[in-house]
Amino acid sequence: MIETSQLLLFISADLVGSTSIKSTQVNIEEDRSWIGYFKKFYLDLPFIVNENLKENNLKIDIWKFNGDEILFKAVINRINDIKVIIGRYIESVREFQEKNSQENSYIIKTTIWTAGFPVINKEVTPLLRDENSNNKDEITNPYQDYIGPSIDAGFRLTKFADPNKIVLSIELAYIVAKQFPEDFKIFYSGNEILKGILKERPYPIFFLSTPDKTEEIRNKLIGAGSKDSSIVTQYIKSYIHSIKDPFLIVLPYLISSEESFGEIHPIHQQFLDRNKRRDETMLSDPDDIKNTKPIDDLPQKVKTLK
Repeated sequence: MIETSQLLLFISADLVGSTSIKSTQVNIEEDRSWIGYFKKFYLDLPFIVNENLKENNLKIDIWKFNGDEILFKAVINRINDIKVIIGRYIESVREFQEKNSQENSYIIKTTIWTAGFPVINKEVTPLLRDENSNNKDEITNPYQDYIGPSIDAGFRLTKFADPNKIVLSIELAYIVAKQFPEDFKIFYSGNEILKGILKERPYPIFFLSTPDKTEEIRNKLIGAGSKDSSIVTQYIKSYIHSIKDPFLIVLPYLISSEESFGEIHPIHQQFLDRNKRRDETMLSDPDDIKNTKPIDDLPQKVKTLK
């Protein structure tokens, strides 16, 4: 359970056209069938990404598999980790595709987002009962999962990604534009309503372009171009402030033992301070915790603040 402030980066790598692969690549030999096609994606892409991250002493974990999609996660300790992970990931996808270009065509679309914990989002540990055990009360197979408004937004954004467009959450777009304007060019395609996200206020769609030659020519033809990073940060800052709900979205911040970035929202600071006091009380005298109020009542008290 994440109790102290953490910033996590999530990447969705989703295969395009996988349904047709299942119906066309049928072979009695597993490695030559659609099963082998997917196994190579599930195993080789994460391996290549982490091999490329080794020289930077970074690692990205598999959060889970979701059908034809690999979901990655990484804890961010330094804001520069974001630049490195995104850059290495893009290189790794190209490397993976080039290595397999003769056998199969792996077309991948990507969405990347950040999520702050533990105020807006929560880490949960679902516990599964072992139905084969004689002891029906025995709990087995715990695993980490993540829920919250930022996670929901990330999944909603995946529908706007395509093989030439890496979609970013607005919090991540803010970080990229503010910190890495020379490394990544950000594009904007307008606002879209994401079902259930930010009270269905139209959400800005920002993306990184990874075009092939044809797409590059098309971009020139329609006059599509990257946006000035200062305008991107100014717009996102104004947009997030206008939401006025620190339990849905705030400007991103990082507080770690190695580095700090941004400014923590004061209500988030209250929440974290209360967690800290609760933990200190439990360590000094576990019986005293009975006299403290649950931290869950904090959001109800401060949510009306603007």
